[in-house]
Amino acid sequence: MRSHRTILAQALKAQGLTHKKVAEMMGYKSPATVGHKLRGRNDWETGELAKMAEIAGMSLVVLAELSDDLHVARRPEAVEGAAILDEMDESDLGPIMAQLRAYRAKKSDK
Repeated sequence: MRSHRTILAQALKAQGLTHKKVAEMMGYKSPATVGHKLRGRNDWETGELAKMAEIAGMSLVVLAELSDDLHVARRPEAVEGAAILDEMDESDLGPIMAQLRAYRAKKSDK
């Protein structure tokens, strides 16, 4: 099982970031807080996980796609779809989003 916490820790290390530097970037008073969050001793506050994922060089959606324990949607396909949309160029994104919005509107009319 690939934990989102393990993935984050590895990504931060790969970026060459110390707990001290991450703590500064997150606005924590102590580098120990970073370790506690990454080991699961402390829970994530609203927005913290997304911010730490960004510091580690990935979006929350990508982190969820890589991990086995982080769920940001009911269906795995939704996470995969969001990851694909995150990677798309703006020129490709517009038509796809128009199709998705049309599908949603059609479903809500029923």
